[in-house]
Amino acid sequence: MSVPNLPPQITTDHQHVFKSCIRGDATKDQEKQVLQTVDEQDLETMPLDDITTLSLYICQSCYAWLYASHSLTEASFCTGTDYVCHHYHVQGLDTYGCCGCAYTLATEIRDPVLPITILNRLSATRAQARTFADQMQDKEHTPTMASTLTTVLVYIEDLLSGASRNSNTHNPHFLARIGLIKRYWKRLDLEEERLKQIQQEILLVMDAFRSELGATSIPVNKADTEIKLETADMATLLGIISTLENRYKSSDGYLVGAYEKLGLTSGASDTLVKWTYHKMMEEYAVDPYDTLDALMVIAQATKSDLLQTLIACERSQGKIARSDIGDAYAYFGLTDDVADDRLLIGLYQFKLSDEPLEKNLHQDNLSMITISSLSTEI
Repeated sequence: MSVPNLPPQITTDHQHVFKSCIRGDATKDQEKQVLQTVDEQDLETMPLDDITTLSLYICQSCYAWLYASHSLTEASFCTGTDYVCHHYHVQGLDTYGCCGCAYTLATEIRDPVLPITILNRLSATRAQARTFADQMQDKEHTPTMASTLTTVLVYIEDLLSGASRNSNTHNPHFLARIGLIKRYWKRLDLEEERLKQIQQEILLVMDAFRSELGATSIPVNKADTEIKLETADMATLLGIISTLENRYKSSDGYLVGAYEKLGLTSGASDTLVKWTYHKMMEEYAVDPYDTLDALMVIAQATKSDLLQTLIACERSQGKIARSDIGDAYAYFGLTDDVADDRLLIGLYQFKLSDEPLEKNLHQDNLSMITISSLSTEI
């Protein structure tokens, strides 16, 4: 998957790991598993006019929602001729389209429906769950995060099933059990779609508690059995081909930056790097010097024969990299911000007279500067 210079949508202190929520006997088909939580207003706010599917995913760490509207239900590969994968162009704010096929994708990150501040205030006033020692000593039940969220899940399930009469939210004993004051509880009085999203957010919180404390402290409830949370299939959504993006990702910022100039991650294979390089040189008004520079950085790091051969072919056609231009100026003891044509000509003539046997080297460096500066005097 090649994506040129995509702007980051959201800044977080973690990498999102998105989950898909599947209810009951629903299949993994995106249309069936996510449209249950989408209403017409959501569809209207997405930027695509030709939406086929609107998929929702929830981050298991921060519970943010990823809304992804896409024009095809299946986008595992690009159908364009000679396209090894999708090659996205930025079409608008957080909207991308592949130039090889009809696939278009728009994304949006939205905050959790249940504010994180509520969860934080709850966790500041109660334990996560009753400990084994508490249970053995039969201590008086006090609200915990587990009991609070379990009760809320029961209430939401009653609302969704039309049995809301089963929960008297004005009952002081009910409020004491969940440990919420009325003004917070009223925030759950939402439409069905948002209630389902809150339900899924709480299930993720409970799942995190269960992983930390064990199933004995956080028993499985009815909602857990009816809703499955599975790692989202981003490869199908984005058209990621594992054979092209299967390499270990680098932590070297300089190398990562070189890949990003080509719209790639550092896990891209040499085959994908070569194909993307050609695509960018063909399609974009990119800086050809920076693009070749990025290719050279990647080739040096990977020791790739394929990429080294590509660079040799480019150089045989007279193409130069940004680093070549800098080296050429340095050869004459200058930088590009202080050099002018007359000064360069004078330095060239001086080197020519001082080192006549290096004439070809002098000419090559002067030629690089002439090409890059588009000078008509040198």
